[in-house]
Amino acid sequence: MILKIILKEELKKGAEYLLHAGIKHYQLESEILLSHILEVSREKLHIRDEADILDEKYAKWMSVLAERKKLRPIAYLLGKKEFMSMDFFVDENVLIPRPETEFLVEKVQELARDKRNFPWWIIDLGAGSGNIAVSLLKHLNEGLVFATDISGDALKVAKKNAEKHNVENRIVFFEGCWFLPFEGKNLEGKMDFIVSNPPYLTRVEMDSITPDVGYEPKKALYGGEDGLRFYPGIINGALKFLKPGGYLILEIGVEHKEKILNLIDNGGYDKPEVIKDYSGFDRVIAVRKTV
Repeated sequence: MILKIILKEELKKGAEYLLHAGIKHYQLESEILLSHILEVSREKLHIRDEADILDEKYAKWMSVLAERKKLRPIAYLLGKKEFMSMDFFVDENVLIPRPETEFLVEKVQELARDKRNFPWWIIDLGAGSGNIAVSLLKHLNEGLVFATDISGDALKVAKKNAEKHNVENRIVFFEGCWFLPFEGKNLEGKMDFIVSNPPYLTRVEMDSITPDVGYEPKKALYGGEDGLRFYPGIINGALKFLKPGGYLILEIGVEHKEKILNLIDNGGYDKPEVIKDYSGFDRVIAVRKTV
């Protein structure tokens, strides 16, 4: 059955519903969700007065509003999230890409800028949706990424994004914990870059996460009591796989800089660089393996 709806009325209905649910950007999200359901641009919602919609699609419109009222992240409702000006498929099996992670990608791009066509070899630890690996390969014309994740369901999402952005032939996926999948693969001492955005929320931070973040996979968020559980293994393990002069680039929690710098100071690396995010927080550490 086909229904005829008045777009202005539906947008108002959606905005009021989301407002009562405590959604901050209720008008914008009403537009985003309705344009998603109708598969039209947000601009067209304001140009046209009416639209024909199948009753099952109208039911879907009501359903996404109800799910958003429960504070399910809008990225999961849309099935996508923008990162580095590209759309990435996301679902509840992966962490939703954050803008601050772009600083990690941009640092690799900066270091590789003068040799874009060089055959860079990169390890991406904890690949999640594949947003880091795919973004790097879209910039590095001759790059090859070895990507790991402990979650097979997350790797399915990463593979889907690799195919979406036509880099699937330049990523090798491994299911497993950090460097373990690479043992016996003859990759020691061959990596130009090792990148990772490991789980780094502390116990206190996990206890106070907002309801929308609560929908994301806990194992992609929780970094142990102090948020540092995974860093020592990554920092020490990277020395085995980086070539001399290769770089380890990590995203970190806002309170973690000094402790992670102390871990790095144990030997094997040059002086690290700390990069701040849009809010001025220490967010990325880049460090070079000594030659």
